[in-house]
Amino acid sequence: MRILHVYKDYYPVMGGIENHIKLLAEAQAAAGHQITVLVTNRGQRSNEQILNGVRVIKTGRLFSVASTPISLQLLTRLSKECADITHLHFPYPPGETAQLFWGKSAHTVITYHSDVVRQARLLKIYKPIMLRALDKAERIIVSSQAYLESSPILPRFRAKCTVIPFGIKQEPFRKHDNERVQAVRKQYGPG
Repeated sequence: MRILHVYKDYYPVMGGIENHIKLLAEAQAAAGHQITVLVTNRGQRSNEQILNGVRVIKTGRLFSVASTPISLQLLTRLSKECADITHLHFPYPPGETAQLFWGKSAHTVITYHSDVVRQARLLKIYKPIMLRALDKAERIIVSSQAYLESSPILPRFRAKCTVIPFGIKQEPFRKHDNERVQAVRKQYGPG
């Protein structure tokens, strides 16, 4: 299956959503799927590479508005990508807009990582497109039932929401330095 993930950033940018996409994309590639991640580059030039079996396309970033990178190349590149499923990582307004108007995949899935909170003024402009993109998606993935219930947006799409907690690689948390553990316990108590 050809799966296209769309968001603003990807590894080596370190963030929760970026790490989630990397973990998911690499697991899907390891399972034999053709995975492409379409994001913006930190600079104005585009590039494409294969990282751990994942095709990563980083399109030139023109500027950012309210923590949202703008890349016209991302819009045109998305219109040329033929995937069985486009997996949008929400919120990223240019990604949702591009998929809504120019996307060619047969199916759309959205992982709803966060409500739009800080950009309340811009939400007034974006909300009609956001609601249309959510309505058009076949499935909306939410990290918890509590989030599904507490979001001001998600309850209206409850019928198409599926709760799937975010996965993590457990190995890094299994390794520990006993000396550091003892130093922390000495400083802060046994916890």
